[in-house]
Amino acid sequence: MLSSPDQSLVVPSISRDMRALYDEHFPFVWRYMAQRGVTSSAIDDLVLQVFRIVREHPSRRDPQRSRKVLACMVARQVLREYKRHNPLPASPATLETEGEGPTSIFTRDSMAELLDASLEGLTEVQREVFLLIEGERMTSREVADALGVAEAAVQARLDSAIKQVNAFVARARSQSVWGLHD
Repeated sequence: MLSSPDQSLVVPSISRDMRALYDEHFPFVWRYMAQRGVTSSAIDDLVLQVFRIVREHPSRRDPQRSRKVLACMVARQVLREYKRHNPLPASPATLETEGEGPTSIFTRDSMAELLDASLEGLTEVQREVFLLIEGERMTSREVADALGVAEAAVQARLDSAIKQVNAFVARARSQSVWGLHD
């Protein structure tokens, strides 16, 4: 389990505007990396790399582009480059419910495990859209801009992801209620 982000990382001398951007979007970028399996030993370096790139990015001052979208776009690029050289560990794709009763499966901790397991069944693009919209509360327009796809494609991926997550939860619930295990 990763610890909470330390927003007091040493950041070189930066403008007030850049400091405001950092303060506002640091938690988002940190969560973005953590949710995608980056190890705690690498996450802080990657987050700082994101903000170094954002600081120099020409569209940082573009009023048409959300600053969160820019941070997301850069975080995706940094993560993609990191994964090329450092394969991320695979997460378990199954949910262990051995010994749990029908109501205990939906405790707070096990619900988080259930969601993690259900996200493993999604494609990378479905998971990306689902986490940005449902987890980070970005709009479909913002996600479309960040991913460089049409808003309709974002909505289709989200709809598909929600259907798969709901189906996974329904299967887990029925397995728990009936004591069934795959």
